[in-house]
Amino acid sequence: MFKLMATSLTRKLLFIGVLSYTLALGIGSLIHMPKIMEEAPQNSDKIMHATAYFFFCLFWFIYLFLSGIQKRSFNNTLAITVGWSLFFGMIIEISQLEFTTYRTGDFFDMLANSTGILIAVLVLLMTKSSLVRIKTKF
Repeated sequence: MFKLMATSLTRKLLFIGVLSYTLALGIGSLIHMPKIMEEAPQNSDKIMHATAYFFFCLFWFIYLFLSGIQKRSFNNTLAITVGWSLFFGMIIEISQLEFTTYRTGDFFDMLANSTGILIAVLVLLMTKSSLVRIKTKF
């Protein structure tokens, strides 16, 4: 009984965490960034994009794979996570183009997002056996 309650609480906390990160990334991508970005070195925002989408992909994979909401294999969960991450990044870039006057959507931003996602995939593939073992405890 206690394990079931702990597992349910863990799933809820994972969901709150991944949803919070998603909202923060979405809002942070659409708000006006004053002098911070103007004073940053040229193209340093690409590193921020890659890092943000590395964690976006990683967090969503961990949530979907470990929560067990859908009984999917590691590879299937990875494919869904990559698709969702790419889609979210495209929506953000399109939103910057269409709905803001102070942000610009950029092909190179999408490329940086994709690079972060690719690095997350590589990390997940390298840790696959450990993640599968952890999943059995959920």
